Amino acid sequence: MREDALPRLARLAARALAAPAGLALLTLPGRAEEEASVGLTGADLEAARALAREALVAETSFARSDAPALAAAALPGGAGAVVALDPGPRAWGPDDAAALADVAATAAALCARADEADQRYRMALRGSPVVLFEQDLDLRITWFENPPPGFDAARVLGKTEADLFSRPDEAAHVTEVKRRVMTTGRSERMEVTVCLDGVEREYDLVVDPRRGPDRRVIGVICAAVDVTDHRRAQRRLQILADAGLRLAAPLALEDRLRGLARLVVPRVADGCVVSLTTDGGGLETLEVAAAADDARRALEAFVAEAGAVALLERAVAGGEAVRVADPAVGDLHGPDVAARLRPRSLVIAPMAARGRTLGALTFVHTARSGRLFDEDDLALARALALRAALAIDNLRLLDEATQAVAARDEVVRIVGHDLRSPLQAIALTVQRLQALQATPPPDALALLLRTTLQMDRLVSDLLDVSTIEAGGLTVDPAATPPAALARASVEPLLPIAGAREVALDVDVPPDLPPVLADRERALQVLQNLLANAIRFTPARGRVAVRARRAADGVRFSVADAGPGVDPAHRPHLFDRFWQARRGRGAGAGLGLAIARGIVEAHGGRLVLEESSGPGAIFSFTLRAARP
Repeated sequence: MREDALPRLARLAARALAAPAGLALLTLPGRAEEEASVGLTGADLEAARALAREALVAETSFARSDAPALAAAALPGGAGAVVALDPGPRAWGPDDAAALADVAATAAALCARADEADQRYRMALRGSPVVLFEQDLDLRITWFENPPPGFDAARVLGKTEADLFSRPDEAAHVTEVKRRVMTTGRSERMEVTVCLDGVEREYDLVVDPRRGPDRRVIGVICAAVDVTDHRRAQRRLQILADAGLRLAAPLALEDRLRGLARLVVPRVADGCVVSLTTDGGGLETLEVAAAADDARRALEAFVAEAGAVALLERAVAGGEAVRVADPAVGDLHGPDVAARLRPRSLVIAPMAARGRTLGALTFVHTARSGRLFDEDDLALARALALRAALAIDNLRLLDEATQAVAARDEVVRIVGHDLRSPLQAIALTVQRLQALQATPPPDALALLLRTTLQMDRLVSDLLDVSTIEAGGLTVDPAATPPAALARASVEPLLPIAGAREVALDVDVPPDLPPVLADRERALQVLQNLLANAIRFTPARGRVAVRARRAADGVRFSVADAGPGVDPAHRPHLFDRFWQARRGRGAGAGLGLAIARGIVEAHGGRLVLEESSGPGAIFSFTLRAARP
């Protein structure tokens, strides 16, 4: 019903009997009792109320002529009652009561129509996303209709924007707009964000002036439509598009990930941390992004806390995104971080691609914004982490492809270079023999044999590397005495060592048990290691091959007296075609790669040992043969 309906009904009741005062009382189903009066105060008002309830209970109409004169009539259906009052005596009788009853009947019909219209309005509103509410001149909410599912409207009654908005600047802006509507009398439209219990909702808000019976503005009436899901979907798509551009930028990988972290603050979170896995399986922090320097420093301290580190490691190990909110966040940090950062909610999303976890993105909300992560935020974090992981993986694949192309080119160069010299030697020797037209001298035959074997060794090494990388290398282990294996590996290299004035030592105790080894392949490993050791040992130096008992068999080692291995070269020692230095006699750079593949085929591992003195020591272990 219109707000001025009850006062008009009270005036109509008084006018029907030419009385100076009247009262209207409504008791519609599902609504609180309402009343309005004209010309009534004090005892007269109380008398009119009592008579209205008496008529309502009796469901009839009657009149009393004694001073004050009173006439009352019940609205049909128990919807209420109307009363006319005159302070003086009036000769009111049944006809007057009947006239008042006609007023009551008319009022009841109007109430029924209004109630029907109200029901239709509520039914239509119930299926609508529109929330309606009214505010008085102080902008306190006095009425709230069609609340969202699960929302208790009583929580906001009597409250203002200052009570409902987490950000004071937004509360002030909304208050300013509503006061302007009350001043100008013109409606306005805006978008607002309301945060209740840490959950933000966005609304499209229309504000109209609310007027009283005299047409004066008595507040505002607002219609709000929840557009949170729509706006979030728009923002998610935009953020993912922007993230794709950042991750595809022609920059180094680290700079791309830093750009991603700065993109999401504050659009997605109050802070963001990018962590990458290390070669050793740990995690290192690449970037910490926050809106301000003090917040960034506090966030750095937070992610270094033992509880936060443990949670990050569990999330990365599990490969699943996790979401943590108050009060569980409090268990992840100490009081200093709590005072400086005040984290309220966090999400950790591992970055994984092709079955490998490459790192994680950590998103943090603090008390400064009052926001909490929800399921939509968790889905967005997963999507961002996936895009970052694909960017990392694609760059690594590109690096591997680039290295593979470079390795192919290097193979062509090496093979072309290393085969050209032997072939030239063979060609020259053949030409010499043709010129002599005689029996080939022994030195010529020896040269032909040596160069042919050199080419065969190079081709064999190339085939071995291809077989190892394809996973097709097989070994046929049998019980082999360690001492015999060590001596056999040294004998073919004695002339080369002698030419370089390098002594070869064999140190193998006679009581060592036989080992399970493919003899020819094990000799290939030892001879590759010895050849390298001889190459890097200066004249009058010593190279030693040793064997010692180990927990799971026998450990073989080859030690030289050379300059040792530069720490910068250690990661590349076992790469194919890699040499610490290139030059005459440097070889193809396949020996260590082949040796490692053979050792691994035996179930062992070839390593460069740490050494405090000069030189390098390579070692591997072969399992002991069962008696």
